[in-house]
Amino acid sequence: MYKSFRVQNFRGFKDLQLDDLARVNLIAGKNNTGKTALLEALLIYSGDYNASRLLRMPATRFYRTRLREMSESSRSDSNIPSWNILFNNFDTKKFISLSGKFKEQHPDQQRLFPKEEIDDELSVSLVDSSELPDDSWILRFLGGEIDRGLMPLGQMETLRFKSGEEPPFHLAQFMGSIISDRRSGRERTIEILNTFLPSNEQVSLHDDATRFTNLKRARQQERLLEALRTIEPRLQGLELFYDGDPPVINGDLDGLEYALPITSMGEGMRRLMSLLLAISSTPNGVVLIDEIENGLHHSGQVEVWKAIAEAARFYNVQVFATTHSYEMIQAAHEAFKELKPFDFRLFGLRRKRKSNEIRAVSYDEETLDAALDMYLEMR
Repeated sequence: MYKSFRVQNFRGFKDLQLDDLARVNLIAGKNNTGKTALLEALLIYSGDYNASRLLRMPATRFYRTRLREMSESSRSDSNIPSWNILFNNFDTKKFISLSGKFKEQHPDQQRLFPKEEIDDELSVSLVDSSELPDDSWILRFLGGEIDRGLMPLGQMETLRFKSGEEPPFHLAQFMGSIISDRRSGRERTIEILNTFLPSNEQVSLHDDATRFTNLKRARQQERLLEALRTIEPRLQGLELFYDGDPPVINGDLDGLEYALPITSMGEGMRRLMSLLLAISSTPNGVVLIDEIENGLHHSGQVEVWKAIAEAARFYNVQVFATTHSYEMIQAAHEAFKELKPFDFRLFGLRRKRKSNEIRAVSYDEETLDAALDMYLEMR
């Protein structure tokens, strides 16, 4: 579990430090203060290097499996963002530094998380392609194209990821595609199981179905059922129907002759189910949720937070979520005060007027109590 996290030279962050992280952490702030960027930094640090997410582009633009399938227009596509958008003020001369302090999550993960509290830093830099190691999978992939003169080696943008004494690995852009060195077996020694739920898209039905199946195999579906009843008290049971592709989770509602797909029960029901399934499928890991309030009515938010807290504790998961909602902050405070222990922390991201730097203001139980009593603006 993260105890602290530091981000340097990444997107809008020159140097951001988060201390005293809790099991559940809520990130608030105005637009363009870096809430989503902070989740991205945590995701990269945890070992997820999804290129389309890093560049905030549709994934289909990146994962084309064969060069011959690319059109001539895509070969000269100038709309693919450059890696320099990841660097603060586009300054690629400075490397990105992501560093965390954490403790062991689970006895079975002693290789990944030693018992003592440790520090680890991941640096990300933009390097000339000629600096790739001789055994790079990227070079093997591009060998023919380079030989034919289609790609001068020194012109290919390459991101280098380096952690401790481990060999680095790389991401490169070529003709609109992203090529990774991870296939060569260059992995970080420390990787953290993670799940990311973006704000601009729902979790796929296939992912929900897979996670629900695993939950049933572990005979833990009753926990999900009880949580969903806070939104729909008539819910008697859940079942996965395979009469379509992908299969859909259906709910048995008291008083209805036939089971009803969860997708027909409203956005709030589907959202809470996806959140809890994500937590259950990331044991001893980290779940990142962008704009957690999406689809959730204010009247049920306290119960939603209770369900998230209990699931996070049961599966030993650390949660990081962002919000624009004052009601969501109030609801979280109320829920954790009632549940005990108060393993919740609010962080408000603030941009300094003169320096334009972003800093984090931390609220524990006592300071959050006072801020809510005085109706202070924390978003």
